[in-house]
Amino acid sequence: MNLRDLLEKAVENCPDDPFLWFMETWVTFSEFKDMVDSLATYLHKIGVKKGDVVALYFPNCIQYVVGYYAIVSIGAVVTGINPTYQSLEVLHQLKVTDAKYIITLDALFAGYVQFFN
Repeated sequence: MNLRDLLEKAVENCPDDPFLWFMETWVTFSEFKDMVDSLATYLHKIGVKKGDVVALYFPNCIQYVVGYYAIVSIGAVVTGINPTYQSLEVLHQLKVTDAKYIITLDALFAGYVQFFN
């Protein structure tokens, strides 16, 4: 079984059970799967393919977990970027891992716009 299979099994067995606590709210297995499916569908639509490296640049948050599950469920590879990294450290990790995509919060991305234009 892979991570996606385990999530499917959990949703099958206990869809309304709490899975993740975030911002004083429980997210159920079913709600979490819907989030993962939505992001995985979007990633596929924009061209993320099996084996592509996708960087997750988040603090500890639900978006990181959703992103991780979505990325691996379509066969892509995750690289996590420490949110305390400075600009050159982030750019170094993107280069070393050959990340083709990056998913982040707008507040974290604002400092890097000049590098991507």
